[in-house]
Amino acid sequence: QSADMLETLPLMNSRSWVSRYVGLPDLCDKGTLARILLSCEDFAAEGTFAFNPKTWVLPDHLESLRAKLLKSKKTYIVKPEDGSQGDGIFLVQGARDLDIKLSTKANKAAIVQRYIEKPLLLGGIKFDFRLYVCLIGGSLEAPPRIYLCREGLGRLCTEAYEEPSGRNMHKSMAHLTNYSLNKRSERFEHSGETMEEVFSS
Repeated sequence: QSADMLETLPLMNSRSWVSRYVGLPDLCDKGTLARILLSCEDFAAEGTFAFNPKTWVLPDHLESLRAKLLKSKKTYIVKPEDGSQGDGIFLVQGARDLDIKLSTKANKAAIVQRYIEKPLLLGGIKFDFRLYVCLIGGSLEAPPRIYLCREGLGRLCTEAYEEPSGRNMHKSMAHLTNYSLNKRSERFEHSGETMEEVFSS
């Protein structure tokens, strides 16, 4: 897709609109995005990427991660590098737990990050927001204009959140907000059948 865009952009006039920008597929791939952010940290001023949690890319950083897990009692989240819709995501506590869970995976390429154990909750439930922006222009001389859509999506887990432990780490509907997972729950509720109903409530 990026190659097609690079060929098309020079042929477009200044009033053209595009729904995707060059490199978007790379930013949507967990592994590529993690590698980009890790590379940028090496060149940026200290603290610039403080928003990005400590990240390990497997299998490249497996030994470094194991060393960390041997000393840490914290929880870590493991996401398949090429996964989507919550498939294959799991939580681990300790190096042995990681090794056992990875041993069941044919493809061990994954992204691992510290799990936020005390997240902001909505009525005891984990949630996230998906917001949309329009990016216009931008160059070395002038920053882009960014417009934020007034409407967005809120996604909620369907089970009450509990701090991760060996008793509940397998409860994906309490830890992951992915629609594709939570829609299978008996507790799942649509906020409306149409976009008009969704945004009028």
